[in-house]
Amino acid sequence: MGINVKRACFFIAFFATIAVTSSHALTFAELDRMAAKGDAEALFVVGYEYITGGLVTKNEQTGFNYIKQSAEKGYVDAMYNLGVLYDRGIGVEKDLKKAFCWYEKAATAGDHRAQYNAGHMYFNGIGTLMDFEKAFYWFQKSAAGGDDLAQHAVG
Repeated sequence: MGINVKRACFFIAFFATIAVTSSHALTFAELDRMAAKGDAEALFVVGYEYITGGLVTKNEQTGFNYIKQSAEKGYVDAMYNLGVLYDRGIGVEKDLKKAFCWYEKAATAGDHRAQYNAGHMYFNGIGTLMDFEKAFYWFQKSAAGGDDLAQHAVG
């Protein structure tokens, strides 16, 4: 049984976000109220909960919608994870072009996981045209951010 790396990254991104940004515990109802007011981080967390079914009944499509709203507000973790959702077809029809677009937006904003994924997609021509120069650029950026896979890719 293999590890689904992209799904694992999604979960890691969520827990890293919570660990870094939450100085106190919030109930789901409080987060939902914050999301309803347009708080980008709350939109992301509520979306994650719908995708995983952690605190609410699992509904991947609803989760996708929350995370998309968060990403559109510029929340970098949401941008990366929206790429993952499009890439894997979670809560939405799989769309590799949109996955690439969101990975590249998050990569440009400095997310080293998205930088690796953008490099991977450029290298393999997935969701975009094959471009080894751009692939290497993103692999280098990701490696500088500490991504092990990217460090291996650039040698």
